[in-house]
Amino acid sequence: MPKRICVTLLFTVAIAIVMLSAASFVKADAPAGVPVIPLGPMECITGPGGYFKVTAVPIQDEFPFVAPCPTDPLKECSEYKYTVAALLGKNTDHTVIMVSADQYLVSTAPSSSVPDVLGDPDSTTKIGLNLVHEYPVRFNENASTYDFSLLIEGPSTPEPTTVFVSSGNKINEKCSIAGAGDPGNPYEFQTDSQEATGAGGQIDVVLKFVNNKLVKVIPQCEVGTEGCYTGTLTHIKDSDGVSKPVQHLEATITFGDNTTTCWPLSPPFCVCTRRPCP
Repeated sequence: MPKRICVTLLFTVAIAIVMLSAASFVKADAPAGVPVIPLGPMECITGPGGYFKVTAVPIQDEFPFVAPCPTDPLKECSEYKYTVAALLGKNTDHTVIMVSADQYLVSTAPSSSVPDVLGDPDSTTKIGLNLVHEYPVRFNENASTYDFSLLIEGPSTPEPTTVFVSSGNKINEKCSIAGAGDPGNPYEFQTDSQEATGAGGQIDVVLKFVNNKLVKVIPQCEVGTEGCYTGTLTHIKDSDGVSKPVQHLEATITFGDNTTTCWPLSPPFCVCTRRPCP
């Protein structure tokens, strides 16, 4: 075979491979028979037998209901309330609802069971094994109709989740319901900056934040010159004058007759008007 024909064939095959590879990355529709749930419903009938109905219950027309946390009234909590009702005369034994792993569960009513380690299953139903993006919360109520609620720390928005309801050894049902989700995209970084002062107002700084978390302190003076020094806080004296190691700070502190200010970074970052700093 002439060399020109060989080259032409190889080029044609290469083009075909590239086109096939590009086609394999085209976004496909959901496979036939696999439904896509864009939003968690406020009511669902369990399957496959249709034994139970689970209803998300708004409080004062809000779902979830936002109110001060009982553990800290200065913080907001989000309450997700539900009703489970028997439709075919079978009482519930266990109800398990899955909660997103980024949601901190403050309390439940009635009391519930939650695995100690993310990825461990519920100890009774074995639901949730090896799942690290969500965790099971189990309620043990033998009743034809009952309410349960979850109290989540901070703001929260509903997203689709799964609720499992069992009765005896043979009836194990499930359905999709609106559950505790995440308020916004945690991967969308929101940066901000704020002007501040340290060392009793003697050193200007700019504070950098990402998603409302302090990540950097930038002195606005020439570091190393007279009256402008930086360092990290490793030890601090207690009320008895004993020096103890410091791993983190709860808040910004100023000490040394207004010569030093340290911010709660890791490790704590300080600006000082004199050496050593701090």
